[in-house]
Amino acid sequence: KHGSYQYFHSNGNLWTERIYNMGRLWEVVSNFDLYGNSKDPGTLKNGNGVLFIYDENGNLIAKKSYKSGQALN
Repeated sequence: KHGSYQYFHSNGNLWTERIYNMGRLWEVVSNFDLYGNSKDPGTLKNGNGVLFIYDENGNLIAKKSYKSGQALN
């Protein structure tokens, strides 16, 4: 993967937009719950930081740390 990718909920609403760089997760631009409410995407920028992962209802289910676009945990 390389570039911007959008992922959608089952109802067609945007779930998340992410940027990849040569197959590595580089940045999370946005996160939304099933109803279109904005959720904190975390601190991931330039391949470094923390990604917040939510279920469809907007509940935080995981936090993943990244360095140089690769997950550490």
